[in-house]
Amino acid sequence: MTLTIEGHDRTLKLVDFTNIWDNDFSVTRQYWVQGSELVKPDLVCLVNGIPLVAFEAKQRAQQNSDWMKGVRDLSLYETKVPRLWASNLFAVACNGRAARYGVPGASSQQFAEWRDLSVHATPGNPLATPTPDFCTVAPIYVRAQWKRWGSCSAHKNISLNWRLIEAPKHVIDYVILHEMLHTRLMTHDHRFWAHLRSICPQASQAREWLEWNRPE
Repeated sequence: MTLTIEGHDRTLKLVDFTNIWDNDFSVTRQYWVQGSELVKPDLVCLVNGIPLVAFEAKQRAQQNSDWMKGVRDLSLYETKVPRLWASNLFAVACNGRAARYGVPGASSQQFAEWRDLSVHATPGNPLATPTPDFCTVAPIYVRAQWKRWGSCSAHKNISLNWRLIEAPKHVIDYVILHEMLHTRLMTHDHRFWAHLRSICPQASQAREWLEWNRPE
């Protein structure tokens, strides 16, 4: 963006693409925006205060409340508060099991299934090169957990804290691998930690980050 200040043209960078971590990354809950009516998307991802991605999260247990209801709500928000979408990249509608992304205002058929294609092939990393015998996982849930970053039940249901979206990638990998490994070893004995270190070389750094950034 170019502004004229005291007769001189100055370039203002809204986002620093050269030094990416010099930007401010935020995730909000219940982001209130006033338009013709007040709307409150469940989650909004912002960079330097600019809303880029909005989420509508629905409860699967609630009747007539699935990801398609999230798409309809996003389309409704788009008509009520057009300015919210001026900088929007895309929106996500999810319900704990299914997640779809697309452009607010588009039909549900235009919302594509969310897939993580960012994992690069790293020797020894089961997330990059999965094998059938690594683990068997039941449904994975994203929750607003207060004290834990992740958990694994006796039925192999894995729950992850949504705040992990703010964590560095090696920390996210660590938490996922930690909980996936619990589907094979439910205890924190020496075998568990030895196996975890063998598949997650940055385990020590990740644990240190998690200790300093405990959910509150």
